[in-house]
Amino acid sequence: MTRTQTPLPLWDFCCLYTTELRNWIARPLPKQNGRTPYEILTGNTLDVSEFLEFTWYQPIWYYEPDVFLEQTKHLAQWIGIALRVGQAMCFWVLPSSGIPIARTSIQALTQKELDSEICQGQIEKLDNIIKGKLKSDEIAETINDFKLYRADEDPE
Repeated sequence: MTRTQTPLPLWDFCCLYTTELRNWIARPLPKQNGRTPYEILTGNTLDVSEFLEFTWYQPIWYYEPDVFLEQTKHLAQWIGIALRVGQAMCFWVLPSSGIPIARTSIQALTQKELDSEICQGQIEKLDNIIKGKLKSDEIAETINDFKLYRADEDPE
């Protein structure tokens, strides 16, 4: 899998990222007069700095929040902005578990790291692990347990 390809079950994160990007960034449409759709609707101008740092499915390092003195970085794929989760500049990342997590302590890989054969091998290994996990029954069961309604409500 190349860096630009994403596993199929992640289409919802990609769709959400694309929708947010299109709503928060002005496009050259005459009717919008240089304003974003969000600004036209609410009158507020949004801070787009969260969109400037990373691109979809970009390999990144993330740090575990509970480890202080010996912070270890872990390789993951960036899959979007975690709005309404945590503080500002909180992002969704996809670690080797195949389950998206929200993190604020992340950083992009340097060009030197991206060019190294060792790092390229780690990225390829991560992509293969994620691809396998997203196809596994274990992740499917976790996703099937997710409910869009409260436990005390009857969905039917």
